[in-house]
Amino acid sequence: SSYAQDGGSAMSRGDWSAAAATIMGESSCVNVAAQSSIDLSTRELSVNVEAYYTANSTVTTNKLNVAILQNNIEGPQTGGSSLNPGQILANGNYNHMHMLRHLLTGQYGESIDTTTLGTFISRTYTYTIPADLNSIAYDLFNIDVVVFMAEGNEEILSGSQSSMTYIVPPGMSLVDLEAKGNMADPNDYCATSVTPSIKVTNNSSVAVSSFDVSYSINNGTAVSNTISTSLASGASTTYDFSSITPSSGANNISYSVSVSGSYYDSISTNNSILGNSFNVISNSTIGTTHSEDFESYSLADDVFNNAIEINEDDERLYVVNKTVASPALSFSIGGHGNSENSLRFDLIAWSSGSEASVIFEKVNFSSATNPTIDFTYATTGFMYSGTEYNDGRFVVNVSKDCGITWTNLFDKTGSALQTTAVTTGSAERLYPQSGDWATISLDASSLAGESEVIVQFKGSNSNGSWGNALYLDDINIGLENTGINDLMNTNRIELYPNPTSGIVNIATKDLKGSYSISLFDLLGKKIKNYINLSKDVNSLDLRDLNKGVYMIELTQGESVWTEKLILE
Repeated sequence: SSYAQDGGSAMSRGDWSAAAATIMGESSCVNVAAQSSIDLSTRELSVNVEAYYTANSTVTTNKLNVAILQNNIEGPQTGGSSLNPGQILANGNYNHMHMLRHLLTGQYGESIDTTTLGTFISRTYTYTIPADLNSIAYDLFNIDVVVFMAEGNEEILSGSQSSMTYIVPPGMSLVDLEAKGNMADPNDYCATSVTPSIKVTNNSSVAVSSFDVSYSINNGTAVSNTISTSLASGASTTYDFSSITPSSGANNISYSVSVSGSYYDSISTNNSILGNSFNVISNSTIGTTHSEDFESYSLADDVFNNAIEINEDDERLYVVNKTVASPALSFSIGGHGNSENSLRFDLIAWSSGSEASVIFEKVNFSSATNPTIDFTYATTGFMYSGTEYNDGRFVVNVSKDCGITWTNLFDKTGSALQTTAVTTGSAERLYPQSGDWATISLDASSLAGESEVIVQFKGSNSNGSWGNALYLDDINIGLENTGINDLMNTNRIELYPNPTSGIVNIATKDLKGSYSISLFDLLGKKIKNYINLSKDVNSLDLRDLNKGVYMIELTQGESVWTEKLILE
């Protein structure tokens, strides 16, 4: 009774283990056992129950209960993915076990009126199992029977799970065929063709003359074939289906085996399996540059244009804005506060050791000379029970062979990664304000001339610990960084310092006559414009602008020179 929830009979799942241990540690005045059988022709269940009192019960009347349970019932379950993730199926549904389906002895059981030492009880119950209950099929091979003796309507004195045998009609055989995937996952992200393949093993004691195999990709229509070659007891065979072209994004291939005719497969739990999980990006390039500011998405979106998300542990990685907090924030949480949305790697809520990434599809650097990869991000550590946790890690990798090999351009963790002060509340999640962000420009010139460059942004919790939330925004892949030396070689324009905190000098060389300078944001909006300039060096005060990446454009007649400027 100390485990009762809100004064009733229900019990919190957090108390199950302790309550079971308490009951199992108590002595019982009665032993209970049962044997059951199911006639597969008639669906009749027969349960023989025996009970023997080894001591006097404390009450004169006990209740004998017989219950039918069923395993492996697919359906919804609130909280299932977090409280019992091992039961989540490939399609996201929950696999229910030990579900109560029927009580052969009624709600509280059959009354047993003699409950003294030496009393022996024997009962037989029969029940014809219907095809379904409330449209949920009764699977005869997933049926369990449990029996228990209760003291009153709640306290159980002793219980047991019944053994189960099956009465097989003449000419029929019980078999057990097991399905496994036989196709190796692609070793890169650019697979244009895969060949689904299944391995079937006969775990039963008799040969199976024919059986059906099938596969389904992304829960689509199953593709089936009948195998008419006998599979001996203990033997295995493989079958390759026709090759297919996987779609861009996540691909999951499930395999199944089934029997019909003169066979019953008595173990259904190994008939189907998720055999392959892999991701594919488009085989086409998305341009010579690519930008992503996440402004076209809604809160919690995790599917992005021209990118795939790799998140095997299903951690929190999705688009956020000020409404992600409750109540909503009073400030924007896009990069440097310049926009509403950003992508959040919510490391503070992840498991220690978890990692997830976003990979952008192919960008064509074949005509690039000094390409860069630019982005803004914000993160920090947090305090919990007087200890600082600051073990978030953020990595940027690039690949020119569709992810077979990677080159690292950015890898920081802990204090080297943080962009603002550690939050001081207990496990307080960071919500970055405008001054909490950093702007990063990575040199990708080693990939100049490559036509298929993919970029990976990966967040993780390192060192068996945690980091705070990490926000990513204002991604620009492939912008040219002419740099001071390169610009001087053009004999036209030079920016310094770059990056700058607000004052930038623009020096020209060998420019005769007047020219104009314009400043653009990355969306192409003209922010500032200076005309009829003629000095060799012009100093611009940009301290009124938000931090971020801008483009400086110098125009003289029909000639135009541009350079990227980073404002920190």
